Amino acid sequence: MSKRLITLAVTVSLVFAMFIPAFASADLMFVVTQNGKGLNVRDYPSTDGNKIGSIPYGGQVWVDHFLSNGWADIVWGSIGDAYVMSRYLEWYEPGPAPTAAPTSTKKTTTKFTELNNEFKNARFVTPYTVTVRPARASGWVNLRWAPNQYTELMTTYQDGYKLQVLAELKDWRQVVDPDTGLTGFIHKKFLQ
Repeated sequence: MSKRLITLAVTVSLVFAMFIPAFASADLMFVVTQNGKGLNVRDYPSTDGNKIGSIPYGGQVWVDHFLSNGWADIVWGSIGDAYVMSRYLEWYEPGPAPTAAPTSTKKTTTKFTELNNEFKNARFVTPYTVTVRPARASGWVNLRWAPNQYTELMTTYQDGYKLQVLAELKDWRQVVDPDTGLTGFIHKKFLQ
């Protein structure tokens, strides 16, 4: 009987030891989204990765480490490594989830009017280098496919990243990433 107990104790210890390294170096963080919705968990650090789950607003997540592309490597159940966008993670536990405001066609029309006004003022320039400067030093800046905050996000850039300006609009700059060739728009207040 004592051999069975020893075997059981060793087995339980080994199983438990497999999970300790995953949490030993991980940091506990919380999901905080502007719209109060959950955060997609993916099998690859990109929106091209397969969605393998979701963490609700305010949910806890163990972050193993942050990647330079705006993603975080998290501990995800029995799968192990999984990825979420790091901009939706905070060190503090958030208050109640925000509620989404109702949408209207008037708002959509206004967005297209703003977009058209931006493009009307566009002018091509001799390319020059700018440095990304987010509002917070620990933050990031969004690259969008069109010059409007409501258009789809293409990627994010950390403080100090260098980009080339191709065109100047009223409030936006069309930029190209010299390392990847990715071209999009960033608001001028986040470029120096």
